[in-house]
Order: sequence, then structure tokens, then C-alpha cells
Amino acid sequence: MKKVFISILIIAAVLVLFSCKNENNGDIDRAFNSFRGKFVIVVEKSKFKLTVYDRNRKAAASYLIGYGLNLDRKAKLYEGDNRTPEGFYRINAILSMDADRNSSSY
Repeated sequence: MKKVFISILIIAAVLVLFSCKNENNGDIDRAFNSFRGKFVIVVEKSKFKLTVYDRNRKAAASYLIGYGLNLDRKAKLYEGDNRTPEGFYRINAILSMDADRNSSSY
């Protein structure tokens, strides 16, 4: 499991956020169609779940997560509203509290 996480750190991924939807292979396919990397990350807000999929649409890893407040489960309206944005995003950097304090990943 840790090797998969490290692979995600090394290989750029596309983040797909869903709100109150079940897993949608169409969205996963669309993410891979516009992306040449090996993995996509799917966040299912209704399940508080992050899943890493490989190009064969197989789940490589899955984690329970937390996110913005979204108490009313509505979409993000403006910066600072404490809601989690939805949609397709490219990951530019992954920072880690486990990294050495002197590294750029900390």
C-alpha cells in the first residue's frame, strides 16, 4: 500500500472530485483520455473516500478522508466558504508531513 502511495507522489495524477455520486467509470475514462499518467485519484465526498485507479480502471488503493465543512452539501461558491470544490484537477505538488523538514515536500 505504501509503494502505491509513493508511486502517486512520483507520477502526476488527475484528481476527480464527485459530490454525492457513486463511482462513475465514465468520469474516470474521461480523466484518462485527457491525461497520460498512470493513475487518477477519485474523491467520493458522500463516502468520505479517496480511491486511486490505474489505467485498467482497477482500484490500486483506497483511503478514508476528510474535506471542507460543506455542512449543507452545496457546491463551492467563493474562496473562503469552507466548501470543497468539485471537478477535475491536475496535481502540481504533493506535500508530506512525513518528509524531512528540510525538503521541499515538507
